[in-house]
Amino acid sequence: MKTKHVLTTGLAVAVLGACQTSPEAPLSSEVCQVTEPFRTTKFDSDFEADIDALMAHMVERNIAPGAVVRIDQGGQTVFSRAYGHADLEEEKPMKEDSLFRIYSMTKAITTVAALQLVEDGRIDLDAPVSTYLPAFETVQVRANAEATETRAPARAPTIRDLVTHISGLTYRTGVGSGPVADLYLQLGVHGGPGLTEAPANGMEPVVGNQAFIDRIVQAPLVHDPGTAFTYSNSTDVLGIIVAEVTGQSLGDYMAENIFAPAGMTDTAFQLDPARTSDFTSLYTAEGQGQLDLKIDESNPVETFEAITPQRVDPWNRSLYLLPQPIEFGGAGLVSDADDYLAFANALLDGRLISDDMWAQVRTDQLPETVDRSATWLDERTFGLGFALRTDPTRDRATFPQCGLYWSGAASTYYWIDPETDTTGVLMTQVLGGNVRDYFADLVEIVYGAPE
Repeated sequence: MKTKHVLTTGLAVAVLGACQTSPEAPLSSEVCQVTEPFRTTKFDSDFEADIDALMAHMVERNIAPGAVVRIDQGGQTVFSRAYGHADLEEEKPMKEDSLFRIYSMTKAITTVAALQLVEDGRIDLDAPVSTYLPAFETVQVRANAEATETRAPARAPTIRDLVTHISGLTYRTGVGSGPVADLYLQLGVHGGPGLTEAPANGMEPVVGNQAFIDRIVQAPLVHDPGTAFTYSNSTDVLGIIVAEVTGQSLGDYMAENIFAPAGMTDTAFQLDPARTSDFTSLYTAEGQGQLDLKIDESNPVETFEAITPQRVDPWNRSLYLLPQPIEFGGAGLVSDADDYLAFANALLDGRLISDDMWAQVRTDQLPETVDRSATWLDERTFGLGFALRTDPTRDRATFPQCGLYWSGAASTYYWIDPETDTTGVLMTQVLGGNVRDYFADLVEIVYGAPE
C-alpha cells in the first residue's frame, strides 16, 4: 500500500520542466500565489445560522430536495449538516453519510491516480496517448464545421492534454461540438453511468474499455490538440490508461492507492448493496435563471419559486446497484461528503502525491492561446486535473484566489483552498436547476463578501 509518492530527482525535473518542452507553453510555470489577501469567516454560531438559512431556502422550494454541507479546516471538521430529503416522494431523510452520484467530481480522483503513475515513472505526461492506447494512432481532426472532412491533427494528443481537457475530444452533449458530438451519439460513446444506451446507428452497445477506445477514435477531434479547452471524455480515456498501465481495474487501483491511504471507505464505481438504504434518489429540475454563470456569481436566490423536481433514478432501484459496462474515470463514482473531503485533505497533507506534483496541480497548465472564457472554464484556468482560480478576488462572491474546484452533473460541488487549508463540499442530487446559485452563496458565507 502506498501512502506517499515521491519524485526522483530526474523525474521531478522532467515533470516540472514540461512547461518548457511541451508544444504550447502554458501561461505560467509558477505555482499559483495569493496576491490579494482575503478574510475567512470565523466559524461561529452566526456562520452556522447563515448556512442553515441558505439551505432551508433551497430545500423548502425543492430547488434540491435535500443536501449535505461539510467544511473542514486544517483537516478538522468545522461544519457538517444534512438538510431535507434523500428521497422526496418517500420523505426519506437526508443524512450526513448519505451517498451521492458524484459524476464529474470523479475526474479529480482519476487524475490523481494518473499523476501517481507519472511519479512512479509509468506514465509520461507529455507522451502521446497512443503510447498507451495504440488505437489513437489513427485519430483524425475535423477539417470543416460539419465534420464531413477530416485530416491528421497538427500533433498527437498527449496525456497532459487529457488531464487539462485540451485533447480535442468532446462529449456527446458537448457545447459547440455539433456534428462530432452527434457522431459520439451514433457510435454509442458514453458520457457516464445512465448515458449508456445503444448506439444510434444500430451498432452493438459499447461494453468494456477496449470497445470504448475503438469507438471514440472513429470520431474526429473537434480541434487540434492544445488549441482550445473542450470539456470531454478525456478523463474516461485517462482512466482506461491507468487500468492499462497497472493491469488492474481503475476501481481496484483507486481502492489500493487512493481510497485506503486517504481513509475513504464509501467510494466505489458500484453501490455496495449493504449501503443501499444510504443512497439518494436522483432528480431533474428546470432552471429559473441564467445557466452560464461563473463560479463566483449567482442569480439572486430570493427570486426563485418552488418547483417540483422529477425523480429519474430512485435510490432502491438505481442503475448503480448493477455492474457498469465501463468504470468511467470521468463520471462513475458514488461517494459521500466525508469521503470526498478525506480525498481533498489527503491532497493537502501529501498522502497521495508529492509536494512537487501538488505544485504542478496548482500551476496554470493551459497554453496562452486557449480561450479562458470557454464553456465550463468560466474565466478560470486549469492545473493538472483541477479548475484553478489565479486572478485576485474582486467579484461579488469571494471564491479564493489559488483555490481549486469542480462539480458534478447532479449538482455536487467541492473546493480546495490551499492558502487557508480549507476544503468544502455541497452535495445534492439534481440534474439541471439552480443549485449552483446556492453554492456561490455558500462560498460567500465562508469567505465573506468583498469589503
